[in-house]
Amino acid sequence: MTRWCRLLAAGAIGLTAVAFLAGCSADPHQGGFLSGVYGLASGKYQERVDQKKGNVGQLRQNQQELLADRRRLDGQRRVVRAKVYTVEARLRDVESDLARLRRQLRTARANTEAKRAEKARIEREVARIQAKIQAIKQSRTMGSSAKHQELQKLKKRVRWLRRSAVNLM
Repeated sequence: MTRWCRLLAAGAIGLTAVAFLAGCSADPHQGGFLSGVYGLASGKYQERVDQKKGNVGQLRQNQQELLADRRRLDGQRRVVRAKVYTVEARLRDVESDLARLRRQLRTARANTEAKRAEKARIEREVARIQAKIQAIKQSRTMGSSAKHQELQKLKKRVRWLRRSAVNLM
């Protein structure tokens, strides 16, 4: 009978070990030593390591793509900023010419009716140009090249008006 008890006890221990190992995790941090041995022996632990390495590789690739996008966007931002500065400089130039024209108009001596009429016409034109400048400043839809072209036209018009104003003196 002793032999029979030993066989039964060994079978019970074997079944308990199999049941225990079947419920083990492949992660040694979760299941302890036996779980770690099972994970290493079954290859589950290496599978998890390989999966994590793959995830890290994918994340690094994503990071590199995001960095490349950032560099590209930074370059675009610098180009747009340069265009804005150019348009703003052109705008200041036109406004400066317009201010000079206004000073000339204030000092102009309109001694004849024709000169007074011409001075009034030039003043109306100056007001119209000033309104266009304000519209350009406030425009959110007008592109920088369109602003640049319009400012170029206005600058030519202001030069012409300045020459007309000089003739009034």
